[in-house]
Amino acid sequence: MTNKKKSSRQLANHEIRFPYVRLIGADGAQFGIIPTKEAREKALDINLDLVCVSPNADPPVCKIIDLGKLKYEQKKKYKE
Repeated sequence: MTNKKKSSRQLANHEIRFPYVRLIGADGAQFGIIPTKEAREKALDINLDLVCVSPNADPPVCKIIDLGKLKYEQKKKYKE
């Protein structure tokens, strides 16, 4: 029996090193495939974080969200 533990660690902001990403906005809007630098700037403009939600996709999928809120909700869900 193998014990596979999914890592809850997500790449965020400057940790994302892909040249291009598929970007989803905070409201769910699709921005398409854009350079990672541009995606980071869009997130910073609205004081949110760029988080890689699917690093294995081609291209990787990133979403603009509040990382602190996401971590809080994940922690709360884990405790239940």
